[in-house]
Amino acid sequence: PPAGAHWDALDLLPPLLRGEVDAPAAQAGGELRIAKQWMANATMTFVANGETLPGGPRDVQYFYDGARGRWRVLRNSQIPLFHPGDIFTMDILYVNQTSMSTNFTIGHGDDRVCHPTPLPYSDPFAAVEAAAARAGEAMVGGKPCDLWRATVPVQGEEQTVTICVGADGVPLEMNSTRVAGGRNGTDVTRWYNAVLGPPPAEALEPSEVCLHRYPTKECEDLGVVTLDVYRIHSPSEPYTLDDRNAGDALGDMAFTCAQGGAAGSPGGPGGGINGSIVSWWTVEVSRNFGQYAFCRFSRPLRRNICFGGDARRVGRESP
Repeated sequence: PPAGAHWDALDLLPPLLRGEVDAPAAQAGGELRIAKQWMANATMTFVANGETLPGGPRDVQYFYDGARGRWRVLRNSQIPLFHPGDIFTMDILYVNQTSMSTNFTIGHGDDRVCHPTPLPYSDPFAAVEAAAARAGEAMVGGKPCDLWRATVPVQGEEQTVTICVGADGVPLEMNSTRVAGGRNGTDVTRWYNAVLGPPPAEALEPSEVCLHRYPTKECEDLGVVTLDVYRIHSPSEPYTLDDRNAGDALGDMAFTCAQGGAAGSPGGPGGGINGSIVSWWTVEVSRNFGQYAFCRFSRPLRRNICFGGDARRVGRESP
């Protein structure tokens, strides 16, 4: 992927499906029960103010084993920003364990890279199950389902979630709607071709690149290169690259297009780009690049943190 496309990898997955619920939701009956083991195809679409996010629906393979505490989302998106027909591939594995509990594999073929994160394991449906109240019946894809509605705190904001669940306990559609900064945003996930029962064991194993090629082997080139890199950020953010990611022109353009339709506060993850600024940096770095690190702003710590990188080398996302 282009350098700087890291936010697309994380923020285009619905927050509720990446385990970013702020606190356990209040109980509202607790009658909703999602089947604990199944797999399905899915589409994911983000709609902001009536417009679909660039790239359109994302084609997804979804493997869920709540009984064993693991689930996987394998997503392919058409992103023709640079070349017609370009496909962006993201593979996320969540495992309920003490380390490497959330692994991102980005790219395909020899260009794949592994990004483990310290995000704790979170069941994607637990908060909705705890808070949902029955809201009637509906039809999705020609199939009848029970409709449930919940309010769930995600990333400091309340989201209204509706989920329609078939008679076998497999969800058919989930909509997560948030309003922030005067902008509406709805993540729409639709599941189809579901197969009830435990997913194949290999479907929930770490990717080859995370198993055998993490951390990324450092580049052998010991020369020096001068790079022009860019950041799109809030005006209140200090002008520094410490514990921050930067992208080349194409990479940050991908970031701009992805963030342009998102709801949220300016310059933040999922926060659109209105009110943000672009800073341009000319940096001299060693070509001995190492493992790339994700850097994010931590609300509890009130500072940026990075994880998965190389303490000695500048990290480059693409190998």
